[in-house]
Amino acid sequence: MSNETDAAGGSTGTVAEGAGDGALRLAGSDTPKALADALTAHWTDAVMALSTGDVERHARDVLHDEALAADIAESAKDKSVSEDTRLFRVIMRLDPRENPQFMGYELSEQGLAELASEVDGPFPTWSATAALRIIYTDRVLSLYADAAKTQRFREFDERWHEEFDAWSRLTARSSDAGGPDIFSKSAWRTRAKILQLLIDTKGDEELRTRARAALQKPTVASWTKDVGTIEGAGVGTLMGIADLGDAADIFDQTRRDERKATASRRRKGALSGFVSIGLIVVIVVGVAAFASSGAGNNNNLNITTAPTVTASASINPVTADVIGTGTVLKPTDILEEPKDGSKVVHKLKKDDRVYQVGHDQNGFYQVRLSTDAKVYGWVDKNDINIICPVQCG
Repeated sequence: MSNETDAAGGSTGTVAEGAGDGALRLAGSDTPKALADALTAHWTDAVMALSTGDVERHARDVLHDEALAADIAESAKDKSVSEDTRLFRVIMRLDPRENPQFMGYELSEQGLAELASEVDGPFPTWSATAALRIIYTDRVLSLYADAAKTQRFREFDERWHEEFDAWSRLTARSSDAGGPDIFSKSAWRTRAKILQLLIDTKGDEELRTRARAALQKPTVASWTKDVGTIEGAGVGTLMGIADLGDAADIFDQTRRDERKATASRRRKGALSGFVSIGLIVVIVVGVAAFASSGAGNNNNLNITTAPTVTASASINPVTADVIGTGTVLKPTDILEEPKDGSKVVHKLKKDDRVYQVGHDQNGFYQVRLSTDAKVYGWVDKNDINIICPVQCG
């Protein structure tokens, strides 16, 4: 499945099947509710109409509401969120209804459950993954809660983010220890799973059973020794522990393979040592025999050895394959090394775009600028939003 698309300052241009069919006609929308209905029914065209100022002009010239027109203009200029979220704000300003639609998906418990199930299914659509990503990144549920005075959705939105953060902190312990990078492979699918489990708690016990089984593995136990009891733990914690189980198997097998390779090298080294000693003995005996025969001359026999230098493997960030495209969430620095306090290579602004060329090291991603491949270094992974798993945009 696609990881994600551009969150800020852009639009997916893709909505659920059946949404946005036909052309948007603002004429005839002579009330705020009628205008909200038209924008919702023709989402893709409505995104364009908002960006060109047509919706603002309609509010001023047809609805004769200067305050509404000013609010629409302000929402249209907000580059901190996606164009889809800007449109949703306008719709909720026009008609703060319950269970509104966002990109063709209903914002209700049932609608969100269906969206999460589609994203977590075997064949997730681009429209579903884009909608879920924007709803999470732009905190659309909280916007809905504030507009419609349905505070349970704000609480639900906060819980969703808290549980995902708990999962992120736990699974990062695998990559920090040199194990698999769980986050980059399954972050958005996990957001969908958590959303499903928060809506329908029937899967809690199965998840708790998986977490208990994972904790029986010594590696998982060492990674989660500060977690405490899992009884009563949230779904993010349970899912994080459960996911560490598979990562620990890979980590342990890698360590076993490394130990075998080390032992093999030592055995080969010992054998090589014996051979070298034997060769030296032969040479010494031969030299002694040659000297005693008087057949030699006064020239010295010089035997020198030089160590073999093996270059450590590394990647060239300028030409390395792109494994992810990200946008900067806030002003931050590209550092020379993956650690706090390292020399600053370049200062990034919010919404700058970077290409990820290296995996997580100490909580940092190796990146290079999308506009200048010669500017590269390390960025705190919490300061960038990976928008797709390849070079895009």
